[in-house]
Amino acid sequence: YMPPRGAQGGAPSVEALQQYFDEHAIQANLNTWLNELVQHKPAAPYAWLASRIRAREPKQPAPSTPVLSREVAAAEIVAPLAKRWMYCDAFRGPAAPAAPAPSAAWVVSATEKARYDSIFQQMAPDGGRASGAKVAPVLRRSGLPNDALKAIWSLCDVGGAGSLDADWFSVAMHLAMRSKKGEPLPQVLPPEYVPPSAR
Repeated sequence: YMPPRGAQGGAPSVEALQQYFDEHAIQANLNTWLNELVQHKPAAPYAWLASRIRAREPKQPAPSTPVLSREVAAAEIVAPLAKRWMYCDAFRGPAAPAAPAPSAAWVVSATEKARYDSIFQQMAPDGGRASGAKVAPVLRRSGLPNDALKAIWSLCDVGGAGSLDADWFSVAMHLAMRSKKGEPLPQVLPPEYVPPSAR
């Protein structure tokens, strides 16, 4: 077990030998090894002496797994993955639209609707719609003032067609009955007043 050879395979320099001896503490243990060599007389003295020198070699610590800080992990791991996800999203197409919020329940009950549908059919609607001339006398039976009746008509004749279908007629009647009980008319029709067919 010898130190590395010198240039072109020759003998090592004095400086190289001195450095090698210092690194392996050979000078400090040489007398002890020689005494043991004479005492034990091993069959292979060169191998025996080489094993002693190897035992003096400094142990190399096992490589430890580096611990990444949050900043390094974000810069070296998360950021590249985020770029890859964005690249994949570009070919995935637009995201699906969010599910619509559940519609508010219609304020017109099934019982009211059946009663108002019966009145609507008595007006002999044309093409499923009743004109203002036919609806006005029915609304006047509520006894509401003309201003209130005009406000109800404005809220229900959404398209300005001058006529109402069966669903919007039900809304008009519902508003008239609530107003007759003293409840104020809304300035803007709340969502729950809009018929399901018009949503």
